[in-house]
Amino acid sequence: MGPRRTAIVRWTGRGSLESLAGSVRRVLGAAGVRARVRVVGGSILVQWQDPVAVVAMFRRMPGVAWLAVGESGSGFRELLVTGSALARRYLRRGDGFVVKPEATGRTLASDLGGAMTSAILEAVKGSRVREDKPKVMFRAALDGTVGAVGVEISEGPGGTASGRDEASCLVSGGRHSSVVAWMSLLSGLRVKLVHAKSDDASLLAVAKLYSELSHRVDPSFLSLEVIDSRSPASALSAWSRKGGVAFGGFHAGCSPIPRSLGRKVGGPLLVLSEEKYLEEYADLSLKEYASKMDWAERGPDRVRTLAFGGKRADVSDVLDGLKPQRTPGSARPRPSR
Repeated sequence: MGPRRTAIVRWTGRGSLESLAGSVRRVLGAAGVRARVRVVGGSILVQWQDPVAVVAMFRRMPGVAWLAVGESGSGFRELLVTGSALARRYLRRGDGFVVKPEATGRTLASDLGGAMTSAILEAVKGSRVREDKPKVMFRAALDGTVGAVGVEISEGPGGTASGRDEASCLVSGGRHSSVVAWMSLLSGLRVKLVHAKSDDASLLAVAKLYSELSHRVDPSFLSLEVIDSRSPASALSAWSRKGGVAFGGFHAGCSPIPRSLGRKVGGPLLVLSEEKYLEEYADLSLKEYASKMDWAERGPDRVRTLAFGGKRADVSDVLDGLKPQRTPGSARPRPSR
């Protein structure tokens, strides 16, 4: 078959490798990328003409430990040849490197690692093995006659691959609830973002949150539900009575959890320091939004529920795609664009 350009996506070992591989295939398909996906041990090989673009697609996906770019090959000897070629491309005399091997079947990981290290030292004279802070980290994976070798270029976010369990996350658009939603996804949960709209600014902030998260995870595991009412607190209280347990961005030092939600909020995230919230929120690359949610309940009011989800989207796509949610006895709404 000969070498083929390949991205290596490494599983964290948490959750299900099959779930992660399924998410990788769905995201590639939705992006129109016709790549070959193969599982080798705990690594997922994505054979495509632009492996760097593949890395960009999955560097934020929960369940990913690290990503590498290189080439796949057939068998032990072909991987050594490929590793030597990569070394000549990425290493110079005096540079330090390390090889991190993974092998299943008859080949031992130690044998693969030793042979690959020797091949690289021979290919680039004057290079040296350096376990501590190497300039280049080579990743090699082999399962019988199928394998790949690459250079690690990015860490993943860690966490757990998306599974079957679901959670509703109450989001205002502010930093604390946004971080809780991301942490829920990192925990392997399928997430419904639930937003009680207080004004257009709050809806815009939540649309930005959905957009950001949809580019990090398999979007088929993400949805948005917007409760539009002149009395958001009353509407959210009514939702909580039938919506089951939810996670909220309530934290040490914030306003008390409303009584109407107290027994329904299953995850006020008290374990993170404010500094950690700020760090995680900055990583989400969202514009700071100060929630103006008024928790005073004003009695029943007409409520309209809008829904969107299941696809990777930009902010304008989210705002344009929100459609009234169907209720029993109502006409079937038109599908989102």
